[in-house]
Amino acid sequence: MNNSIKLLILMRKEVEGLEPNHQLAKSDLIKWLDYIEQKISVIDDDQPTPIDPDIQLATYAEESANSREEFRSVVLQGQGVIKITSLINGGAAVAMLAFIGTLIKEGKIYPELLHIFSGSILLFVFGVLASALTAGTTYLFQACQNQGSSKLHKIVVRSFHVFGICFIIISYLCFLFGSMEAIEAFRAIRN
Repeated sequence: MNNSIKLLILMRKEVEGLEPNHQLAKSDLIKWLDYIEQKISVIDDDQPTPIDPDIQLATYAEESANSREEFRSVVLQGQGVIKITSLINGGAAVAMLAFIGTLIKEGKIYPELLHIFSGSILLFVFGVLASALTAGTTYLFQACQNQGSSKLHKIVVRSFHVFGICFIIISYLCFLFGSMEAIEAFRAIRN
């Protein structure tokens, strides 16, 4: 325990020991601080200093509140990532389909050449699927997280977490490679 906590505990005990209507003059306060300083120098760092249960409870409550807020923040960030990967892959697939439809309508591409776009559209669709699987594994992770404490249970819960992360990475990679395929398809029809 560090000296500042010891000082606070000691000061609290001394203040609680004062009479209810007791007022301190400046000289009394200085004497009191000198007394506290002597007490602190006597306290050995190796000896455990008893901690007030109220202080422990307040510290625990604050740490719990911080932990809950951090967890909420992580959940919101995760939800945002899932939405983004669904949006970019789904939007890319829809844009490709609209572009192909326009090319066919204007007679700039023949239906026989549509196979050159199939790779990019397929990758975008797999990206949406991976994003959906991320949402599913995230749900399973949350549902199972506090349901047990066995070693096997912890492995299963951790695997849901890892699978969710892997699916998000796969979704981003599908967008990247789907975009590269689309660029190659556009180059092929331009030539």
